[in-house]
Amino acid sequence: MHASRIRDLVSKGSYEEAILCALQYKERYPQFSGYADLIVQLCGSRTYRQTTPARAPNVTGSIPALHRTSNLDVSQRNLYIYVEHTVSCPVNTGIQRVVRRLSDALLKSGEQVSFVKWDPSAKALCLLNQDEVAYLGNWNGPQLSPSDIAEYPAPDEGIRHLPRHTPDDGCWLIVPEVTHITFQPEPMTLPVIGAGQRSGLRTAFIFYDATPLRRPELTDMADAHAMYMQQLMLADLVLPISHWVSADLSAYLRLALSAKRGPGPHIEALPLPGESHLTPRVRVCEQQQEPSEPYFLSVGSILPHKNQIALVQAFERYCLDNPSTAWRLLLVGNIHGELHAQLMEIIQRNNRIQFLGDVDDEQLVQLYSDAAFTAFPSVIEGFGLPILESLWFGKPCLCADFGAMAEVAHGGGCLGVDTKDAKALFRGMVALIEDRSLREELASQARARHIDTWHGYAGRLKTMLTEQSSSLAHIGVIYYVIDQTAHHEGNTGIQRVTRSLARALLELGAHLVPACWSCERQTLEPASDVDLAHLEKWNGPLRRLWAPWKPLDSSGPFDWMVVAEVTHLQTQQMIDFALSKALRCAWIFHDAIPWKLTDMYPPEASEAHRDYMLALNRAHKVFATSYYTCNDLTSFLTRQAVRVGEIHKRLVSCVLPGEFSGMPRVSEPKVSHQKSPVRILCVGTVEPRKNHERLLKAMHLALLETKVPFEITLVGGAPFADLAERVQLLVDTLPGAQWLKGIGDSELQQLYRSADFTVYPSIEEGFGLPILESLWNAKPCLCGDFGAMREVAEGGGCMMVDVRDVQQIANSICKLVDYPEVLARLGDEAVARQFKTWKEYGKEVLHHLASERHYVADIGTPSAITTPTQLYAQMPNLSRGPLLSICISTFNREAWLSINLKNLVRLLPQPLPEIELLVCDNTSTDNTPEIVQPYLGRSDFRYERNSENVGMLGNLKVTANHARGQYIWILGDDDLVLPGTIERLLDILSTHKGTSLVYLNYAYTRNDKAEEVQDLDKFLGEASPIGPVGPDKAGTVRDMCAMSENFFTAIYCLIFRRDHALRAYSQNTSGQPFSTMLSCIPTTYHVLHHMMDEPAYWMGQPQLVVNLNVSWMKYAPLWILERLPEAFDVAERYGGNPSQIDCWRVNLIPSILHFLNEILDSDPEGNAQHVSLQRLINRFKHLPEFQAAIPSLSSVYLRAQEARHPLATFSADELFASFQ
Repeated sequence: MHASRIRDLVSKGSYEEAILCALQYKERYPQFSGYADLIVQLCGSRTYRQTTPARAPNVTGSIPALHRTSNLDVSQRNLYIYVEHTVSCPVNTGIQRVVRRLSDALLKSGEQVSFVKWDPSAKALCLLNQDEVAYLGNWNGPQLSPSDIAEYPAPDEGIRHLPRHTPDDGCWLIVPEVTHITFQPEPMTLPVIGAGQRSGLRTAFIFYDATPLRRPELTDMADAHAMYMQQLMLADLVLPISHWVSADLSAYLRLALSAKRGPGPHIEALPLPGESHLTPRVRVCEQQQEPSEPYFLSVGSILPHKNQIALVQAFERYCLDNPSTAWRLLLVGNIHGELHAQLMEIIQRNNRIQFLGDVDDEQLVQLYSDAAFTAFPSVIEGFGLPILESLWFGKPCLCADFGAMAEVAHGGGCLGVDTKDAKALFRGMVALIEDRSLREELASQARARHIDTWHGYAGRLKTMLTEQSSSLAHIGVIYYVIDQTAHHEGNTGIQRVTRSLARALLELGAHLVPACWSCERQTLEPASDVDLAHLEKWNGPLRRLWAPWKPLDSSGPFDWMVVAEVTHLQTQQMIDFALSKALRCAWIFHDAIPWKLTDMYPPEASEAHRDYMLALNRAHKVFATSYYTCNDLTSFLTRQAVRVGEIHKRLVSCVLPGEFSGMPRVSEPKVSHQKSPVRILCVGTVEPRKNHERLLKAMHLALLETKVPFEITLVGGAPFADLAERVQLLVDTLPGAQWLKGIGDSELQQLYRSADFTVYPSIEEGFGLPILESLWNAKPCLCGDFGAMREVAEGGGCMMVDVRDVQQIANSICKLVDYPEVLARLGDEAVARQFKTWKEYGKEVLHHLASERHYVADIGTPSAITTPTQLYAQMPNLSRGPLLSICISTFNREAWLSINLKNLVRLLPQPLPEIELLVCDNTSTDNTPEIVQPYLGRSDFRYERNSENVGMLGNLKVTANHARGQYIWILGDDDLVLPGTIERLLDILSTHKGTSLVYLNYAYTRNDKAEEVQDLDKFLGEASPIGPVGPDKAGTVRDMCAMSENFFTAIYCLIFRRDHALRAYSQNTSGQPFSTMLSCIPTTYHVLHHMMDEPAYWMGQPQLVVNLNVSWMKYAPLWILERLPEAFDVAERYGGNPSQIDCWRVNLIPSILHFLNEILDSDPEGNAQHVSLQRLINRFKHLPEFQAAIPSLSSVYLRAQEARHPLATFSADELFASFQ
C-alpha cells in the first residue's frame, strides 16, 4: 500500500506528502529503511524536482529496486560487485555474509549496482545470469525486482560483458571476496584487477585478515594468501575490516615488499557493522528472574584459532570446582575435523556442556535471548563479528583484550581478557558467571553503545569511493588570483569566468585561497575582505566559503596557483614566483585576439598580448576556453623560435560552460505575433571586431527586401569615439533602431524577453558567450559561421552566416523575419540544447590539475610491526624470498634459451641462497620443456609454464608475480649476462640497501642466429657498448634517467625492487601496440611517472649483451616519431636534466628523418594515425641540429602534401614558420 501510494505522490509532484509516506513506510518496514531514505533524499532534492517532474521511481510491490530507475542522474557512477565465489558456494560463510549484506545495502542506497563474475573464455568480467542473481538473494542477500533481473541474461542466453568506462566516470569494481579462494583453476586477484583496468574501473578490495600467515594450522594456504596480499598492492583502494588488520597489511607491504611509497593503493580501515538480520536491536532489558539453569553461549565455527577448546576446558574446571553449579555452556557452529574427538570426549565427561551444531535462525534468536552472556575466546580474528552480534542482542561478551577483538569490544559491553592465557580466560568466565551486577552493567553498556548498520557501512564505503575518485585527492591548496576582478566595476566575460569558476570550485570542495598579485612586491598576497565582498557580487562566490590564507613557504607538490584573468605584463613574474615557491601554475587562456587583429589594436597592445602568450608556454597547465583558441595558441607557439616541448600536454581545451548562474533559464521559446514587428537584439560592446557597422548596413538592405516590419536594439558601451559616431549615424537613419549604452541586468532581461531573436555579428571571438546567453534565454541567434562562433553555434538554435559579408547578413535577417517557421524551429533547438554547467567545468579543471603529473604517497597505516624480524616472527608462515630473482621470459626460442641457461649455469655453477633462477614459458610449442629439463634438479631453479599464451607484455606480468626475490631482473631469452655481473649486483644490493632500481649499461649484437654461437666468450667479447662506458653512480632515478639512450624502455637493463617490479609489469597495457607508452614501454611509464625520487644505482660498464634484432620493426616509425620523444618529454617534466636529455634527442634526429620518409612513403600498419608532425617539431625545434635538418624535413613534407598524405594537413609555412 505504502509503495504504490509513494509512486502516485511522486508522479503527481507531491514531494512533501511522499516524504511523509516514506517515513511511515520506513517505520512499518524497517528492512526497507534504505529505500525509504532514498525516497526522502530524492524528493527533497532540487535535482530530482528538475530532472523528473512527471516520473515516479520504479516501485513495484514492496521490492525497493531503485538502483537503475530513470529518476537518478544518468551520469551517476556504476558499481560492479564481484561475487564469483559467493554465487557458487553452497554455504553462507562469514565472507559470503558480508558479500550479501553489503550488496543489499548498496543496492538499497540508490547506487547503480551490477553483480559480476568471471568469464574464463573471454578473460573478462561479465554479468551474472538470472539464476545466479536469485541465488545471491538467499540468506538476506539483495532482492531485485523482475524488471531489474531482466537486465541480467537468462542461464541459456549469451554472456553479457561489462561496458567500457573511463576512469573519469568514477565507476568502481568492488571485490568483497578473497580472490584466491575460488572455483576457478587459478587465483583470481590479478585477472580481476586487470579486467577492471581494461574496463576503465577503479578497484576496491575488502581485506579480511592475514591469519593464514600467522596460524600453524593454515600453513598450507599461506603462500597463496601472501600472493593475494602482494597483489592487493595493485588495487586502487583496500578496505581492511579493522584497524588491526589494516596494520597487518601495511606491515606486510612495507616490510616484505619494501612498498613504503607508491601510486597506491590507498589503505583505510572500514570496520564491519554489527547489525544482525536475526532481530531488531535489543535496547530494553526485559526484567526477569535468574533462570534455574542459566547458560552462556559461544557461537562460531569451532576451529583451533577460535580457541573454544580452551573455553570448554575452563568451564570443565569450573564445574569440577563447583559440582553443584546449575550453569551450562552451549556451543553453536560447525566443528573442525581435528577437534571433533577432543570436544566429544569432554562433552561425554560433562553434561553441562552441550554442542548444538548448526541451528536455524529462529532457534539462534531464542538462544541469544535466553543466554546470560556469550563467550568468544578466539586468539586471532580479522574483526570479531560474533562479539557485536552478542551486543546487538544486549548480551555481554567475554572476549580477547588484544587485536581486532579489543577494537570491537572498545565501545562497551565486553569483558576483555588474554584469551591465550588459560588462567585469564578462566578468571573472566568465573567473573561473569558469579557476578550478576557485572553482567547487568555490561548488558546496560551493550544496549546503549553504538553499533553500525549495513546501511551506515555502505554509506561510509560510498564516501570513500567518492573521495578516491575525486580529483581533489591529488590537489592541495589552490591560490586563486582575483585582483583584477576584485577591482573591476563591471562583470565582463572574463570577470564572469573568474567569479563562476571560483564559486564552482568552492562548491566542489576545493581548498581555494583568494589571492592578489602585488606588482610592487612581486608576490601573492591575501585578498582583503573588501575584495571578497566585491567578488561576491553578480552571483560570485560567498565570502564564507573561501579557505583561510596559507603561508606560501609551506606549499607542497599538490599546491597550485590558478589564474582566470588576463595578466599580460605580470605573467612572467607570476610564473617565476610560483616556481620559486614550488607551486604549479595554471592559466585560463581566453583568446589571441589582440595579437591576431593587429589592424584593430595599437601595436603596444598586440605586443603585450604576444608576450603574454609566450609566457604561458612556461605554465604547467593552460586551459583554452574553446578548441578554436587552443588551436590559436598552439599555432602561435609552433611559429615561435622558442622551446615549447610538450605544449600539447600542457595546453588543453577546456570549453567554457553555457550556464548563466543566477539567471533562470527560459524553457519555452517566444510565440511571435504576426501583427507585431519582429524585435531583434544585439548585445555587446561596440568595438571594431564586434562588426556593428556591417550589421547596421545589412539592416538597411534588409529593410528594402522584406515587407515584415522589424526593430533592432543595440546594447553596449562605446569605448571608441570615432566608431561610436559612425554607428550612431547608422542607427539614427534606420527606422525602428535604438542604441542603449548603459542599462542594468533587469532591463537587459526584459529586452531578452521581448526579443524574437538576436544577432551577434562579431568577426573574432575566443568563445562567443553572448551566443550562449541568447540561447539560454530561448532566443535564436544569427552569428558567424567560422571560428569560435561556429564552435558554440553548432549545437543548435543558431543561423550561421559569413558576417564579414553585408549581403549575407541581410539575406539571413530577411529569412528569419519572413519565415516564422524557421524562427520557431531555431527556438525549439535553443530550448532543447544541453549546456555544460559551471560545476562540470570546475570538475574538468580539477581533473586536469590532478592529472598534470602522477603523485606518490606513503602506503598503509602505522603498525606495531616495524622491522622485518618482527614481521617474520609475527607471521611465521610467511616465506622469505631470495635477494635476487633472475628471470627469463620466453616463447618458442629454444635455441637462445639453451644458450642463456648454459651461460647462467656457468656463471653460477653452484646454487646461491641469495639467487633464484626462473624461466616463465608463455606456452611454447617447440622443445622449451625439454631444454629446461636438465636444470630442474637445481634447488635455485624453477620452471613455470602458462596454461595459455598471454602475450609478450602479459608474460612479463606473470613472470614478475611468480618471482620470489626482493629484487627482480627479467631477461629476454637472448639477453646474456656477462661474467662478474651477478657478483657485482649482489654486492651493490647488499651495500645499497633499499635501492629501488639498479640500471645497467649494456652491449649489443645484431646476430640473431643462435646456431652460430659456438664460442660464448668470443660472442660476448665482440658485442659493442650501446653508449658511453663510465663509472658506477648512486643517486636518484632522476639522476640516472639520461645515463643511457634506453630511458628505461628495455626490461633487460632494469633490476627493480620487488614492489616496483610488480607495479611496472602489471599495468594496463591494452590498446593498439605502440599507440601509447603503456602499450609499448610500460616500464618507462612506471619509472618516469612514479620513481624519479627513488634511490637508484647506475652500473656504468656493460653488464650483459642483448640482441637488437627485434620482432616489432613494423612499429618502428611510431617508436621513433612518438614514443621515444614522449619518454624524453616525460623525463624532463619530472625533473630530468634538460641538457642531458637533449643529447639523446639529437642522437635520434637521423632516425626521425629516416622513419618520417618511411611512414610518408608506405604505412601498411596505419602508424600515421598516431603521429603528429606538429607535436614532433615542437619537441625538437629548439635544437640546432634539428634546425639544420629542416630543409630535408620540409622537402619530405612538401612531397607528402602533393600526394595528399593524411599526415601533411598543416600548411608548410605554418609548420616551419619558427625556422624562417
